[in-house]
Amino acid sequence: MHDALFEHQQALEDTQLVQYASDIGLDAGRFSQDLGQHIYLHRIQEDLESGAHSGVHGTPTLFVNGVRYEGLPSTAELYRVLLSELGDFVEDDVDEASPESFPASDAPGWIREEI
Repeated sequence: MHDALFEHQQALEDTQLVQYASDIGLDAGRFSQDLGQHIYLHRIQEDLESGAHSGVHGTPTLFVNGVRYEGLPSTAELYRVLLSELGDFVEDDVDEASPESFPASDAPGWIREEI
């Protein structure tokens, strides 16, 4: 749904939202009913207030150990910050993954059987 909302940022009327929900396989009737009754309005307001209280002014906003990340929006800079937060937990750098680590979704030591 977030992809549809992002893609159609200029078309977010209720009827359009119901259509997007239907397009992704949601129960359009229930979605329309919940939307009309503002079922999640309180939760949304809580999230907005929490974000404002935390200094969030837009997306994406990242937090590292509860502190808003103010660094450059780059993988290298974020990686550096994360490593500095890990401190003693990181014993040494890894230059490349070992062949045993692929595919990443498989548990270590798992051997793929040919079908």
